[in-house]
Amino acid sequence: MKYTPLLILFLLFSSCEHKAKVVSKENIRFDTNDATVLFFKNVRRAYYDVEEKPDVNISIYRFEEWEELKEKPLLRTAIIHHWVANRAFVFLEIDLLLEDKATFEVHYTNCATGETGTIPYKKGNTILQAGFATDLYEKVQQSCQLYVELEGKKHPLFGNQEGNEAFRITMVDYYRLVQML
Repeated sequence: MKYTPLLILFLLFSSCEHKAKVVSKENIRFDTNDATVLFFKNVRRAYYDVEEKPDVNISIYRFEEWEELKEKPLLRTAIIHHWVANRAFVFLEIDLLLEDKATFEVHYTNCATGETGTIPYKKGNTILQAGFATDLYEKVQQSCQLYVELEGKKHPLFGNQEGNEAFRITMVDYYRLVQML
C-alpha cells in the first residue's frame, strides 16, 4: 500500500511517448514575446557567452560548449536578439575554410536508414539562414552524420557528437525563443 503512489508515478512516466520535436521551415518566425525572452534570459542565458552591442540594440548569444570542443566545427550557430524590435535570429558563423564560398553543400548520411543526400547552403538573408539551420536541425534530430567535402576530403560539419549536441541545443533554445516549440 505504501508503494502505490510510486507505482502510479512509474506507470505514468513509463507510458509517455517521447518524440523529437518537428519544426517546419515553412513556419519560420522571428518574433519574440515577453514570456519567451524572460524564460531565455532567466533559465537558458547561463549556458551562453553573451556579447552586448547596445549601439545597435542587440545581444549575441553563443553557446559555451562551442568553445570547449576538441575538434573545431566548420559551422557554429549563435542567437541574435534585437530587444527593441522583439525579434531573434539564427546567426551562422562559418569557419575560414568555408568563409569565401557563397554556396556549398552539406552531405548527410542517416545511420539508421542509410539514406544520403545534400543540403545546399547559400549566403543570404535571415530567412535563408534560418531555413538552412532548420534543415540541419532536422537531420541532427534523425542522428545523421553531417559533413562537407573540401578538396576530396570529408570534414564533419560540427566537429563531433558534442558539436552536434551544441548545435541542437542552440536551435531548441532559438525555437523556444521565437515560439516554434
